[in-house]
Amino acid sequence: CEEFAKQDSRVRLIVQRNGGAAAARNTGILNAKGEYLTFVDSDDCLDADYLQVLYDAMVENEADMSMVNYRLFEPTERGVKFVNYITADDVETMVLDPRKAVSLESGWHLNGSVFMMIWGKLFKKECLEGFTFPEGMMYEDEAATHRMILRSHKVAFVNDPHYSYRLRSGSVSRDIIDDKNLQDLVRAYKMKIADFTTAGIPTKNVRGRYLAAIKEKLEQTRDQGPQFPGYRECQEVLRLADLNQ
Repeated sequence: CEEFAKQDSRVRLIVQRNGGAAAARNTGILNAKGEYLTFVDSDDCLDADYLQVLYDAMVENEADMSMVNYRLFEPTERGVKFVNYITADDVETMVLDPRKAVSLESGWHLNGSVFMMIWGKLFKKECLEGFTFPEGMMYEDEAATHRMILRSHKVAFVNDPHYSYRLRSGSVSRDIIDDKNLQDLVRAYKMKIADFTTAGIPTKNVRGRYLAAIKEKLEQTRDQGPQFPGYRECQEVLRLADLNQ
């Protein structure tokens, strides 16, 4: 990073104590000087035209946020395995109201998770003035991405994979299930439901997705889980959901 900063005046290296992805992103937002912001996870890859596609979609559609779809890739002993969610027939550009875009994260037949991830998107910096990611929690994308989308007035979505998301064992979000994981899942769930309700967005689909995730986590931790406060919180969420059916 230091070498890149020496070679290109556009590159600025900011060093801080490791506080997690959210803290790094918040520092980036505060120090950004350009007109646009994009976020990339440290182990992912971008197509060479990634930024150009996002920028063109934003300008051509007079949007203040744009996004692309993604593919999965996983290093294997034989090379790299790629998985695409869409085919060439699915490629199109959609112009969406931000409420519609947010609602699609739990109700779109072609990989709704693309609307839930913070990466794969380009934002006008002016839309994120004063915005911060919740620090010190897992599932911060779940708790924050919809808030960023709702700050925009129009979303341009290029349904074509230009971002490659790496699957790997040992990642925090995939392998660690402890009390913090359970508590943060409930926290993200409550934040999102409250935000959807305030914005007048139907919550049925997102509630269903979250309840399924909570049930899965409880099943995975049923041997040691009951000792965790987070385990009991998850049980209470499911109990209240059953009462409200």
